[in-house]
Amino acid sequence: MEIKNEYSVTRQLCRTWLWENMRKPPMLVIFIMWILISLLVLWGMFYTPFTGLFVILELFCLYRAFFRNLLFSRRQYNTLAQIYGENWLRTICFEEDNLVVTEGNVSVSSLRLPYSDIVSIKEEGNKVWLVLKTKKVVRLYKDKFVGGSWEECRSFLEEKISS
Repeated sequence: MEIKNEYSVTRQLCRTWLWENMRKPPMLVIFIMWILISLLVLWGMFYTPFTGLFVILELFCLYRAFFRNLLFSRRQYNTLAQIYGENWLRTICFEEDNLVVTEGNVSVSSLRLPYSDIVSIKEEGNKVWLVLKTKKVVRLYKDKFVGGSWEECRSFLEEKISS
């Protein structure tokens, strides 16, 4: 039996991924840094005759803190949606030797990953992250298995990773 995980990549799902990433240390530190710079610029605005320059700096800091990642995520989704179509299907197949990630109906966009690239498996509720050596993740959802189940997949992965 082939173990397979399939889910639809929607704009809303990409937005939840963005918010997940924003709460992780590197992005969270950068967010806090832009907020602090914004507060310093706001404070400096009242003690300098160059108010116009400080208003522009303040707007830039607020843009970087709150809107840049959201706009980048939207642009990235739109680019991928042009290739795969709106709300495309992502399929993760667990073959004997490789993990194969396929986007949409485009067979050219398959990504083959050896199981040795998986460093760890993280679970939280319905979500599963397969963390790779490159610090990238393959996202799975426990309720989206169409071939097999998460329990079968986890034991299969643990066997492949340990060998």
